[in-house]
Amino acid sequence: MAQGLASAAGDRALMNLEARIGRRDFNALCDCLALEEQEIRVRPLSGGIYSRTVLISASEGEWAVRLPTEQLPGGLDSAEETELLAISAEAGLSPSPVNGAPRGYVVTGYLPGARALTEADTKDPQTVRRIAKRLRELHSLQFQLPEFHAVAVARSYVDKLDGDGLTVEQRAWCEECLELAVSYDQRFAPATLCHNDLVASNILDDGELWFIDFEYAVLADPFLDLAGLAAMNGYEVDQFRLLFDHYHDGECSPPDPPVAAETIRLLRLIAYLWAVGNRERQSERNAAAETFVARMATMLR
Repeated sequence: MAQGLASAAGDRALMNLEARIGRRDFNALCDCLALEEQEIRVRPLSGGIYSRTVLISASEGEWAVRLPTEQLPGGLDSAEETELLAISAEAGLSPSPVNGAPRGYVVTGYLPGARALTEADTKDPQTVRRIAKRLRELHSLQFQLPEFHAVAVARSYVDKLDGDGLTVEQRAWCEECLELAVSYDQRFAPATLCHNDLVASNILDDGELWFIDFEYAVLADPFLDLAGLAAMNGYEVDQFRLLFDHYHDGECSPPDPPVAAETIRLLRLIAYLWAVGNRERQSERNAAAETFVARMATMLR
């Protein structure tokens, strides 16, 4: 009986996936994985705001498939991200990607023993040390990427919002974001491959740490990822200092506290504006997106 229920649930998930992405893309996914439709099982994977990742399983293996979504322009296209993932995987930092997926899809091998970190995990002192080590390895990789210029990013998100529909608080945050972006660009120059989206769920742990979802990877100062990890996961000052010290092996003095605080706030403002802009593009409200927007707003107040 239990097996029958599980099979029925799997069949529904398969039909839901086909309905969601269309028969053409569904067939293309099967082709890129060299699988027959009747072989595969599908279930959603947790993580991310828009629930856009599914697990495809068959006797030959398991794959994580990130589906396209309607988001604000920007970031790498799926082919570029797959190429970057291949380099990161070769360095042992990411699951290996699969080539030949339909445009807009990113397919990687699935790590069955791995779990996504939580925000609390990212603040554990031992995990902070491990993340710092893996970030140093990531930042040593070479790949041609768009340069991160904070003013251009901030302006693109501010311009996408309807100024007449913004609250007084939101308008003030838009202005502050642009001001802090100017200061960032004056201090930091693009130099290193950075992940640029270090929410806890984009780091997996199976005894080793793995980075996933490189959609917003950029060429930037390494400080962008350190401040981004702190910004997205609610770090306190001492937690950020520990991350910085581990990253630099204690051989570099941390930036002045105001510089770190301004950069972390800038990245929270950018994340907030990105999330609000994306929310307005969706045909229906998404609970996870609403939660993310509310949490970013709480940290900004």
